[in-house]
Amino acid sequence: MSANTQPSILNVNGFSNALRIAWDAITAGVGAVIFIFELVLGSVASLFLFLIALVWAIPILGRLLRQLWGFCQTVIYRALGLPDMLAWLARIRPAKKLRLRVIVVHDGTGPVAPKATVLTEVQELVDIFYDKANIRVIPDNPLVFRTGFHQKETAGDAFIYEMSKSPNAIIKVRSSFGAYLQDLWIQGFWYELLMARHDMWGNFRRLIGYGAPLVVFAVKDYHSSAIGNSLGAITDYLTVEGPETADKTTIAHEVGHSCGLLHDKSSGNFMHATAANPRDLSSGQAVWIRNSRHVTYF
Repeated sequence: MSANTQPSILNVNGFSNALRIAWDAITAGVGAVIFIFELVLGSVASLFLFLIALVWAIPILGRLLRQLWGFCQTVIYRALGLPDMLAWLARIRPAKKLRLRVIVVHDGTGPVAPKATVLTEVQELVDIFYDKANIRVIPDNPLVFRTGFHQKETAGDAFIYEMSKSPNAIIKVRSSFGAYLQDLWIQGFWYELLMARHDMWGNFRRLIGYGAPLVVFAVKDYHSSAIGNSLGAITDYLTVEGPETADKTTIAHEVGHSCGLLHDKSSGNFMHATAANPRDLSSGQAVWIRNSRHVTYF
């Protein structure tokens, strides 16, 4: 990886870089073995784990179980990720991955978001996470294998699924606490089933939590002024406003929430609540994102 193409966060010299490259080589080798194993057995497991999604989709009880499981997964993997956080502080920063799937809702007349708009937002996420945190955002696809020696992704069709018909309950949705209440009811039912069906490859990782893909639902509108919403640790999905009025970094911002970040008051920071297209990411934010169960080595 040449100096002019590597993430800017890796522009450090010396022993820490040597350790990073060595760890990237180890994860590439182990990752290849896991990739083959998951390709063979994970595909079958993900198919059968659709049944678990049916349980999680049950309003109230099933949704509460799903929320509790997501919270427990987050606590467990954040604890296990403490050594990686210490390595980051020591400037040893190996590559990690975040798997992403965007499902574009259909409002009865067509997809609520132009594909080009969605891909622009995905590319912003790819660029910010790659450059500032050495995280490769990749499509959640069984044939995608990436290592620390690959360059950043180019946003393309592999990231997106456009629905041909959508339940009315998820075309226009709520944000904040209203979104939490909706997750317990019919909207949560549909989100869980649609993830299990249109991102079936991710069912196994959603069950175990490690490397669970994030699913973005591009919806038509909110019952508020919001343009995006995430319920953080308790779900594996987030929503963004689909039309072209959405900010170019909305997906990146809501993914940040899903990975545990709060709003930031710095106007250039991508977690600022109202700034237009902010792209900055602090080192502290980077290490916390990398500690998320959605961001993993394998």
